[in-house]
Amino acid sequence: MGGSRLQHFSPLFEMGPARRDHIPAFRTALGVAIPMFTLLALGRMDLAIYANFGAFTGVYGRHMTRQVRLKHHVLAGIALTTSVTAGATMAWLDLSPWVLMLVTSLVSAVWATIALAADMKPTGSVFVIFSVAAVGSLNNPVHPALAFAIAGTAALLCLALGQISHLIGEGPGGDAKEPERPSRSPEAGRMPWRRLRVEASRFFFSPLLAGVLGLISVTIFDPLTHSYWAMVAAVAPLVNSRFKMQYYRAIERVLGTLTGIAVAGFLLSHPMQGWQIVVWIVILQYLTEMYVTRNYTIAASFITPTALLMVQTVEPSPVWPMLLARTAETVIGAFAALVVIAVGYVRKYPEVVLPRR
Repeated sequence: MGGSRLQHFSPLFEMGPARRDHIPAFRTALGVAIPMFTLLALGRMDLAIYANFGAFTGVYGRHMTRQVRLKHHVLAGIALTTSVTAGATMAWLDLSPWVLMLVTSLVSAVWATIALAADMKPTGSVFVIFSVAAVGSLNNPVHPALAFAIAGTAALLCLALGQISHLIGEGPGGDAKEPERPSRSPEAGRMPWRRLRVEASRFFFSPLLAGVLGLISVTIFDPLTHSYWAMVAAVAPLVNSRFKMQYYRAIERVLGTLTGIAVAGFLLSHPMQGWQIVVWIVILQYLTEMYVTRNYTIAASFITPTALLMVQTVEPSPVWPMLLARTAETVIGAFAALVVIAVGYVRKYPEVVLPRR
């Protein structure tokens, strides 16, 4: 019986098939490297976080046609640039963390709905939540106009790289597998409104609950500082519409974060110069894109140190307390996600959960 129970967790250790992942991984990493090294040469690494978030545009549109990739990059670039600008504006105005949390949850719901309607990959709102909340939490923000310019320039660069990546073999041809192709054909029609409403509610209430729990925890426990980390962890499991996969994704997020924090702890335990930080961020971004469609636990092991290095570059803080805080905040976010997943399951399958009268 014990063996059969352990088999339930076997998907956590499965490795999906390779789908020429090195090609979009290279494109995405290059989209991060160019603005980062440019800012390093200009001596403005304090602006790197804005460029990084704009460069997240590159994670969309992998192995799509040039036309579809252009559409997805335009949508993602606008969303990420707007998110960075909104976050910078709230930080510039020094608005309440509760306002930031509410705005972030609204942005999450709007973008997740757009991403689903446009059949974008990845779905969900992890990147826009991170962009709004992390920038909005900065203690020494730049003017919103400068944040807009930097994020927008990085997004445009990724868009341009996406339009020439077919030259190195990116696209739905060759040995592309079925999952690389759009999940809906152009003739499939619009996404049902009910599905969009469910998506919006899930991606609003999950980060909202995580944000509330995170802010309460921050006021009670001094070591906790970034409630938005819980909000990011709360939406990561929701990208799959199957409840079982959402449950696994929540576990994968926690496991990946724990291993990623160990990696970050190793890297941050050694004094690093600016160019070394940039090199590590680019390498970690490449590795993230290599594994994100194959095993999320492994991908999260690279996502976590990438995010931590980005924030540490702008606002350094004591390493070990910061790592412990991020661990606790991830657990809070995963708990919030599991609550939303459970509520959704009960609403969809009441006959399975609720006792019959």
